[in-house]
Amino acid sequence: EAMLSRMGWQDGIDLIKDQLSTAPQIKVAIIGTGIHCFYNNEYPTELNVGKGYDFSENKEINGCLNPELVNPTYIGAFHETKVAAVGFAKANNGQGMVGIGGLVNTELMPIKVTYPSNDSNMDWNLLGIQYAIDNDAQIINFSISTKPTDIIPESTKASLESLIKKAQDKGIIITVAAGNYNTDVPVYPASLGSKYWNLIPVGNVDENGNRVSGSYGGSNFGPNVKVMAEGGVLAIYPILPIQNGYVSGTSIASPEVAGLATDIEAIFLKYNIPQKEAAIKTVYAITSTASLANNPSYELGYGIINVDAAVRKVLQDLGLPITTPTPIITPTITPTPVVTMTNKIYLPLLVSKYSAGW
Repeated sequence: EAMLSRMGWQDGIDLIKDQLSTAPQIKVAIIGTGIHCFYNNEYPTELNVGKGYDFSENKEINGCLNPELVNPTYIGAFHETKVAAVGFAKANNGQGMVGIGGLVNTELMPIKVTYPSNDSNMDWNLLGIQYAIDNDAQIINFSISTKPTDIIPESTKASLESLIKKAQDKGIIITVAAGNYNTDVPVYPASLGSKYWNLIPVGNVDENGNRVSGSYGGSNFGPNVKVMAEGGVLAIYPILPIQNGYVSGTSIASPEVAGLATDIEAIFLKYNIPQKEAAIKTVYAITSTASLANNPSYELGYGIINVDAAVRKVLQDLGLPITTPTPIITPTITPTPVVTMTNKIYLPLLVSKYSAGW
């Protein structure tokens, strides 16, 4: 509850929900394990998954992947399904959960760059980013990072930078996980955050707004981390049986920021702001309204994202009125609720209890 208030999601979304209902579609690339369907076709409208590519099998993807083909010992294979849900699970459909960008008309572009064991291939990562750029993604979420001990060839670094710059030139925002190694040792691609405006490395804070630390699962920090979000949330798992579970880490914090970026960019595009200008304004709205925007720190970057403040900045920038509308959903009376987070079903299921994990 404290983090929900600190991030200002409900208040911010109340201000723009009517605008988002008529905003243009945003195409979001989700790079990682691919996005899996839910068993037994449960939650069929939870995620709008379009066309993408599987570089592990060198073939196109059309929609979500079959979860029954996944070795059950490789639970990590569902990583990007959880990532997609946290960022973009649809609102007001009576299913599952709701993502930060759940009120936006999004089409998710699934890009698989991992082996069945969930290990990533750097060459596939680069091809995945290239694919997203070539296929007109407007926002890319990349919840993958190298390890601090990895030795990255200079040619690979150069290729990565070239792709990030290419995305920047087209006005494509890239949100990336800062890494869960509790260090300021550079990891990629997050270490390039201070060099490119379109790259947003995201760190992870707990329910009290403190950087998650510890020898395992602690959020990376340092000059390249731009903003923080709570990485401990309640998400749906596409395993059998379907269940909710706590997921956490910078790879979960990253799609929260991607969802916020989608909310904001959709509004700018609705008012005919060109793509690149809309992306620049979106990044500025997010970073300039974060909790430490006027006094960035080595631990938290520009600080914790503030959805309400970012949205107000956008409305002010566009010269639109800032009013507090009537909530679109009336309270639902449920005798024995499973999760008592809010009576507005379009709230994301962020939780106030942090648990270590991703």
